[in-house]
Amino acid sequence: MKPIMKQRIEWVDTAKAIGMFLVFYGHYIEKVSQIEGETGIAMMQLKFIYSFTMPLFFILSGFFARKHQDKLRQIKKLFLQLIIPVFAFGLLFFPLWLLFNKYRFGDFLFSEVVKRGLFYLSGTPQLDFITWFLICLFTAEVVLVLMGLPSKFKYLNLVLGFLFLTAGFLIIENIHFFSTYSEIGMNFWYFHESIIAMGFLLIGNGIFPVISALSSKKDRLFYLVIPIVTILLFLSQMYLKNEQVLIMSVSQHGDFIPFVVHSLLGSILIISVVMALPSNKLIRFIGSNTLILLGLNGIFYHFLNGFIAKWTFIDHPGYILSNSLFVSILSMALCYPAILIFNRYLPQLFGRPFVDGPILSAFKK
Repeated sequence: MKPIMKQRIEWVDTAKAIGMFLVFYGHYIEKVSQIEGETGIAMMQLKFIYSFTMPLFFILSGFFARKHQDKLRQIKKLFLQLIIPVFAFGLLFFPLWLLFNKYRFGDFLFSEVVKRGLFYLSGTPQLDFITWFLICLFTAEVVLVLMGLPSKFKYLNLVLGFLFLTAGFLIIENIHFFSTYSEIGMNFWYFHESIIAMGFLLIGNGIFPVISALSSKKDRLFYLVIPIVTILLFLSQMYLKNEQVLIMSVSQHGDFIPFVVHSLLGSILIISVVMALPSNKLIRFIGSNTLILLGLNGIFYHFLNGFIAKWTFIDHPGYILSNSLFVSILSMALCYPAILIFNRYLPQLFGRPFVDGPILSAFKK
């Protein structure tokens, strides 16, 4: 979700765009599922979408990860690209929380909003919780930089990726033991979840040459890869059932094998489909602005989705699907003016730190 290379790859931007739509859709259908109940179609959709959406973004970020000789410079760059936007969205959301509290409770609850802001010191963005991904990605990439990863050997990155996934899962499953002896609280700056994120980053880096090679072979994608992955994903969802919804933001993964299998198959399916489809200007625009869309999704997640779901809910599968699609598309469309404003006037605060603007100059590299 962070800004990527100077020469953009269209199918990667398309994958990011589809992934971002699933973020908007998933966060809305989550509110619908709370009204419909745990056995309804909304919960079925939620489990499916959440099973691979965030792993997909970590895998896509891993495509372009590389080893850096100047570690401090790279860490600074990551901070400017990923953490500055987290705080920028936090400041943006501060008055929104005051107004929301005034509307809902009759009081601004200023001290409560300040407390939410103080959680940023521990790496928990409670004013705009959706930006947790940026913090987790930052921590994961910093650790990889300090470890001198990824390796130039792609097969080694694959092996290390699965090892990190396993280690991260075991650590989180036994978090009380590890927290006691490490004295690091659960997900302080998303450290524990970042171990799992590192796994997906390295796996993405390891499979990128193979995935990239398929981009020029659309016939194989249509007739071989997509059908096989679709069947495998369907069978895994049927036989490798995961009772818990995958929510990486709170380190809720369910059982290990379904978690890994669903994450990888779902991500590969999305990537394969977007490589086989033509791109367009709208999709490229969304794909190149996913960081801003991620932060802006917090407006709908925190303040609007619950009310809209409650006001418009009708217990019918077809209606729930069409309503969720409409609300998600409309929500993304409403973000368009803000994207233009941020990119025009304050790009340095929203993922493009080295771009000059009319208000702030480019940050020094």
